[in-house]
Amino acid sequence: MAVPTPSSISTPLTDTKQAVNHEKVLGPSTTSILPSHYTPVPVAALLPGGTTGTVYSETISAQGGTSPYTFAVTSGALPTGTSLNSSTGAITGTPSATGTFNFTITVTDVNGYTGSEAFTIVVSAPASSGGGSYMFIA
Repeated sequence: MAVPTPSSISTPLTDTKQAVNHEKVLGPSTTSILPSHYTPVPVAALLPGGTTGTVYSETISAQGGTSPYTFAVTSGALPTGTSLNSSTGAITGTPSATGTFNFTITVTDVNGYTGSEAFTIVVSAPASSGGGSYMFIA
């Protein structure tokens, strides 16, 4: 088996004091270096719960990578009655079933780099208004 010939590249390296130095790095010609700022990551604060029969609207954004991004649910499922806009990351719709919905969203940037994150939305039934029937006797 042939051993790849090392080649050198010059890449900026940053230390903890944020000083940037250009250093030569030796490695096989097949080595790929992917700085973390090139990997997009879906970002959202804790997603709020929803209520059946009430419009839901929250947006997942992306951090890192290069826009424009595309968003996709790659495992699990969104709440029944909602959908994900693949261009904007918006989760919208009217939930029609109660439950805990666990899903993973993968974001892909314009260069094809991907990142994923797991999310949960809990959908509850509307609060009872106390309803019932009343009889008045005069």
